[in-house]
Amino acid sequence: MNILLLSAIKELAGHALSVSYLAKGLAAKGHSVFVGCCPGTPLLALLEHSDVKVVPMRLGGKFDFKSLREIRDVVHANHISIVNSQDSADRYLTMWAKFLYRFPALVVHTRRQIPSSSGGINSPPFFSSRGYIAISLNSFSCL
Repeated sequence: MNILLLSAIKELAGHALSVSYLAKGLAAKGHSVFVGCCPGTPLLALLEHSDVKVVPMRLGGKFDFKSLREIRDVVHANHISIVNSQDSADRYLTMWAKFLYRFPALVVHTRRQIPSSSGGINSPPFFSSRGYIAISLNSFSCL
């Protein structure tokens, strides 16, 4: 399976470690994993010497049309089956890209917490959630 993980985070934090572990783990299971991230981010160093393919991407604000086209182009060029966004900006970009370009890939959003704003008035009308998967070191639960 071809999987695209998106990460606009530019600092080294738990988020970057989580993305690198996920990407390397999926690649070790035989998937073709692409990580779209901004050039120069610390995540790049975490993915060196792995089977993960890094795709330099702009990943600007939630209405950045250049970023939307980049996502569309990577999805089509690499026959991506799943796009997994990791950050708030990534989530908006993937929702808008899927809506505007109607690409066939499934879009999945990773949340490291469940915010009170989820599904609220600020959510795009085409974004609906059937539930959340909350993961921690001690538990796994579906809400």
